[in-house]
Amino acid sequence: MDAERDGAVDVSIVVAAYDCRAHLDDCLTALLVQRVSTEIIVVDDGSRDGTRRLLELYATHHPRVITVIRQRHTGLRGRARNVGLAAATGRYVFFCDPADRLGVEALRRMVAMGDRNGSDIVLGKVVRHGRAVPRPPAALYRENAERVALRGSAVYDDLSCAKLFRRSLLERHGIRFDEALRLDADMDTGADTGADMDADAGGDVGTGSAADADTDAASDLVFSVHAYCHAQVISVVADHDCYHRLSHAAGPDPDAAEAEHDDLDADDSDSDDSDSDGQDSGNVESGRQGPMAGPDPLTWLRVIRTPIALMARHIPPGPLRDHLLLRHFRLDVFAQLGAPFLAAGEAEREKIAHEVAGICADWLTRGVRDRLDGADRARAGSLHDLDRLVRLARVETARLRHRLTGVEWQGGRLTISGRVSLGGLDGRPGVVLRERTSLEERRPPVTRVADVFSAVIEAASLPAGVWDVYAAVECEGARRLARLGRRRATGVCVPGPRFADGVVVVPFLTRAHGHLTLDVGGHVVRVPGSVRLTRSQWVGRRLRVAGRVHVGKTPGAAAVRHLIWRERSSGLERRVAARATGPQTFTAETGRLRPGTWDAHLELDVGGPPARFPVKVGRPEALERPLRWWHGPVRWTARPYATAVNRRLSLAVRAATPLTLLRRSLRRLRALRVGLGLAMPRLRRH
Repeated sequence: MDAERDGAVDVSIVVAAYDCRAHLDDCLTALLVQRVSTEIIVVDDGSRDGTRRLLELYATHHPRVITVIRQRHTGLRGRARNVGLAAATGRYVFFCDPADRLGVEALRRMVAMGDRNGSDIVLGKVVRHGRAVPRPPAALYRENAERVALRGSAVYDDLSCAKLFRRSLLERHGIRFDEALRLDADMDTGADTGADMDADAGGDVGTGSAADADTDAASDLVFSVHAYCHAQVISVVADHDCYHRLSHAAGPDPDAAEAEHDDLDADDSDSDDSDSDGQDSGNVESGRQGPMAGPDPLTWLRVIRTPIALMARHIPPGPLRDHLLLRHFRLDVFAQLGAPFLAAGEAEREKIAHEVAGICADWLTRGVRDRLDGADRARAGSLHDLDRLVRLARVETARLRHRLTGVEWQGGRLTISGRVSLGGLDGRPGVVLRERTSLEERRPPVTRVADVFSAVIEAASLPAGVWDVYAAVECEGARRLARLGRRRATGVCVPGPRFADGVVVVPFLTRAHGHLTLDVGGHVVRVPGSVRLTRSQWVGRRLRVAGRVHVGKTPGAAAVRHLIWRERSSGLERRVAARATGPQTFTAETGRLRPGTWDAHLELDVGGPPARFPVKVGRPEALERPLRWWHGPVRWTARPYATAVNRRLSLAVRAATPLTLLRRSLRRLRALRVGLGLAMPRLRRH
């Protein structure tokens, strides 16, 4: 769709700009190439660095798309966005920061999702660039979601405004950015939480300060919370990189920092058949990433009451409210008891603990407390004990060092060895297995000596699924986790699969980061196996097939279920039962098939999705001769053969009528006469 065509506007893109000349060009270029009808409303908050001249240039060249609104400098991004929102005419509104970029076709995909489902909010996959950028919640972007509920999902974890909002939702409920919300040191803790966020804030603030950035973050929080509370349909586009959040702060290259520092590995989720790496939503177990945590935890704790109270006004007590409150406690409240608490002075620590205790007294229900992780439960119970809070903060901020030193099979047991330590703190090392979909955890028995551990996993005891392996350290009632495997000793190799008790376990290293994972049942990696034909025999008009089967290097006849014949051109399948005749041998008998070319596959139950292996022909003598028979006037032919390339067993079935046979005979006779130099009249069709 041409962005400059006449007609209704699909998306109004609001950009609040201030002294962003260096990055604005890339941002606007990405907006202009979106393949939906857009209007781009840029509100210039009194820029002084050339932003104004660049905007004039863009507005001149794209007068029907770009509108520039200039205002006196306020230092409030929320006020600029409210001005842009008031001028918007599109069916949807998208807020884009001038330092970030929209992905190619992002709006087309998000609008299509919104139109298909009548969505009030559409979240597009967020990609971070730079270590300074907060991690988006990985659980949110694992797969597309046409309709996702607030309860039980991770959508509420993302309270940024880089989303597609239906404008009628915003207008109907008066949803605006809170211009009265200020993160000043002397701020009034009794801020109004009942208004629809349309109050005006007086005075100027120096944009670019830490307080301004946190004010913007808090304003985003209030806006998104209000929108979520009224949204009837929420959708997620996860299969496309929609929004690129960039860090333009000076500093070392993030890739170099990754190699140089022993930071915590991220949690894994799925990306392709053999590898998937994402990020944990953020807690002490994996290195808390409080996305809105600012440098002044005390003022942040005071202002966070505003979105919490706003949410509570719209959501009645119960499981949904507890689910939403859990997000605020995990990422907004208890996050201030980590690194920010450790960096504060003793007097300020007491104030922070007092502020957290007040929020807990108001909002920490039994339902929320029961869902806290061990570290946050320890914090909630230690708000009167500053020394314990300091120790817990040290556990959270200490560097977690880990190294994989060995992985090997010992019969049906997998032994994982390594080292893990927590920044000089006295903790208990261990191993945690976490199933990627259900998040179920298993803790195998571990032998420990100082920071050296050895875990023994009974392969047959694990339920089917994809189990990510974590190094763990428990200290002060808190637990730190890191994906194990990326850092490993020289020469460490992952062993092959093991098939036992009808279940295959495939250890593998993820492709992107080299994290150790166990695939129980063959869900995301191909199960290695082989099927060899030993004999084929006609029993009447039925073809009996016998062969040998291995899963990895282990006899696998106990897992055979079906012999599947798949017609090559139509994809039609014929399934017949197969049975084991020994530890590695099987047999199956196939009846009449329709005309076509049928390829043979053996289906096994290895504890997960059915695994299929082509039946290969090792020796030509294993193939039975063709079988011919008449059914009325039709002659049938069934010929087993091995394909030329991979020697796979196939069965060619042909049905010939008398006319077909006559024509075939005439063609042969004609070819013979041509070879002898004789002429022959053609058979005419009447």
